[in-house]
Amino acid sequence: MRWTREPLYKTSGWFNQEPLTTFDETLRFPIALEEIYRLIRSDYGISIRKEEIKIQNGYIYFRPFSDYILQIIFQPQFYTRLPKLIFQTNYAKENFNQLVKEFLEELDGVCKTDPESLTTEKLYDHLLKVICFDALWVFKLADGLHTVLHYFSESVLKSLYALLIKDPNPSNYSNLLIGFPNKLFEADKAFWQVVQDKLSREEYLSRYGYRATDATLFKEVVGEDLEEKIEIFKKIAAPNFDKLTRVATERRKKRESFIDKNFRNWVPFGRSFFNKALALAREYITVREDRRFYYTMGTYPIRRACLELGSRVDFLNEPSDIFFMTKNEVGAAVRDSKAINKEEIRERIASRKTNWQIWRKKTPPTVIEG
Repeated sequence: MRWTREPLYKTSGWFNQEPLTTFDETLRFPIALEEIYRLIRSDYGISIRKEEIKIQNGYIYFRPFSDYILQIIFQPQFYTRLPKLIFQTNYAKENFNQLVKEFLEELDGVCKTDPESLTTEKLYDHLLKVICFDALWVFKLADGLHTVLHYFSESVLKSLYALLIKDPNPSNYSNLLIGFPNKLFEADKAFWQVVQDKLSREEYLSRYGYRATDATLFKEVVGEDLEEKIEIFKKIAAPNFDKLTRVATERRKKRESFIDKNFRNWVPFGRSFFNKALALAREYITVREDRRFYYTMGTYPIRRACLELGSRVDFLNEPSDIFFMTKNEVGAAVRDSKAINKEEIRERIASRKTNWQIWRKKTPPTVIEG
């Protein structure tokens, strides 16, 4: 079986750039995937194979994209859901915006739970619940017609650009989709406003602070140690965000001008099809970018619960060592820490951390077999 990391390289410049920890691999991801598979079965009637992703040395690999497509089209029950998707076409983006609103409201409620106020057993239960909560909303924000339309519209635009535009580099189509507002750019701009004392810490944290910058729980979310980060960035010149937007807009307009001069007008209705594809892709480009922002915000309550639980495991050298424990080890520590060999687990943790640091410095292969 061939496994690949290409979907991550093509759609994300940050996700899983550092390897997952033992905790991620044995507890968080299996629980999250099982929840997502359950939701797919519930919403679409599609049965999902258990081994849809593979993790090697902390890095995530996927089956070839064609495998996923074949798995869907050969399950007749999926086609009963198609009319519902088609019916949603006219308000898919509005539906995404409503989902975001609901997600942020629920996330706010989850974050109000103080892990320190819970008993150890209840804290562990809370941890499992927030992992499922995160998986639920990753599925909801990725599910639905807004995602289909994003991928479909950009794929069509890319194909039409290669067919209709005299350009030796077809990937230049992407310049048509830059310079539009999105949450990631907005969050970066807001951070620098905090650095310059133009925005309060509290307001920044409530809007943007609790998003992760990688898949692993080991890595801090943006809002942690905020004061230390502010002091570091005070020594750096602030980016000119207006200029960045202007430059991106100018690049987009130059590409539009290039298209006008290099369009293959002999293709019947080619310009009409191209303009419609471009308009749709631009409408959903913010959905693509904003999903990446919201996907990661559910990491904060998981990490917060983990670190609190780690602070209560008496044989750990530091709370973050919990990220190098397995699901079974964490469960045993919660149920009866006196019955486990603490020194042996400490040695395992040290070995796993060393191995994790080794793979952290390596570039994983794009494709693996097995």
